[in-house]
Amino acid sequence: MLLARAYAETSNRRVVNEVLRHGKHIKTENVSVKGWQKIYGKAISAKSPGFVQSELKLKAERAGGSFTKFSTQKTALSQTHLDGSRIKKTLSERVHRDVTGVPEHHQDLFSAFLSRSVNQNQLVLQDAKEQYLRLEPVLLEAHQRYLTRNSRKRV
Repeated sequence: MLLARAYAETSNRRVVNEVLRHGKHIKTENVSVKGWQKIYGKAISAKSPGFVQSELKLKAERAGGSFTKFSTQKTALSQTHLDGSRIKKTLSERVHRDVTGVPEHHQDLFSAFLSRSVNQNQLVLQDAKEQYLRLEPVLLEAHQRYLTRNSRKRV
């Protein structure tokens, strides 16, 4: 059991370090780890999201960065479109089809993109629109990599 925990911590630290290679100012939704435990039970301990969050906070702040949590209810990133409208999706819907006509994206990638424009629990939509024009190729490439990786898993 101790070996499994050490392996999980090492794997999670690797993930944290990879995240911090891309920037030291971290924004994340304030999700309930206890809620995840209710859904996934003991299986969640292998991923230990609470440990990942605490490591991200610690290492980002040590590096002179920041770690900010924001409200999922106030921002509703997975439901928000670039025109400001909100359309609920089921949990099984993993593709974001924006009503503004921009190409489709993986829901989690698009939510992560929108999180860049969250300031004090508010999504600043004008910032997101301006950033989208610059980052659309990066988002589309990430979505394509996701599709390619998942098609290999199904074969």
